[in-house]
Amino acid sequence: MRAVIEKFIPDLEQLKTIREKLKECKDEWLEKKPGKGNNKYIGVKTVTQILDYATDGLTYWDFEPVEQWREEVYKFDKSTNGWSFDGYVYHVRGYLFIPGLGQRSQYGCKVAIGGKDNQDSAYKSATSNCLNKCASMFGVGSSVYDKIKIETEENEYNNLAQDPNYQVGYNPNAQQQNNVYQYPQGQQQPQQQWNQNQQWNQNQQYQQQQGQYPS
Repeated sequence: MRAVIEKFIPDLEQLKTIREKLKECKDEWLEKKPGKGNNKYIGVKTVTQILDYATDGLTYWDFEPVEQWREEVYKFDKSTNGWSFDGYVYHVRGYLFIPGLGQRSQYGCKVAIGGKDNQDSAYKSATSNCLNKCASMFGVGSSVYDKIKIETEENEYNNLAQDPNYQVGYNPNAQQQNNVYQYPQGQQQPQQQWNQNQQWNQNQQYQQQQGQYPS
């Protein structure tokens, strides 16, 4: 259980206010998909704005990624009747914590296949996806859920896993299969974290503006 500085614990009325504000979503906070239609959606920028708005002057929020790993993806080539490496699916597990409301844990992912090999940005996208999903468990932006799409990567990942032309998590060419979920041998990716100003600092470590606490 997280240790919290007492002055940041809201009273009952403040908690009620925070819960109500977490549900709100102003139109100008919504993001737009590029291209035809410019469809609006709740992305990580929208989520962080809602969290800032709901906790401003009352308490704070903290998001922390605690695990990250990747799965290899192989694609079947009909011309050679064999499997070839096609990229990775990047995964992140993290927690979102709000004093007085507790913490929520979720998983985020980013599919990076077909030549998309920027590992750092893929982990960043998976981290953003994880934050969005944690926030949804607090009801963030729920007042517009029936009208607006919430940005996730789950559909793309599930479709990939069910596609018979792809194998996710292991090499079909290998004679012996290992555990699907493994960290890369000898590799440690820099941990990427969001703060309340939506910035990455130089050390890529989360610094809570309103005080820190031990995990």
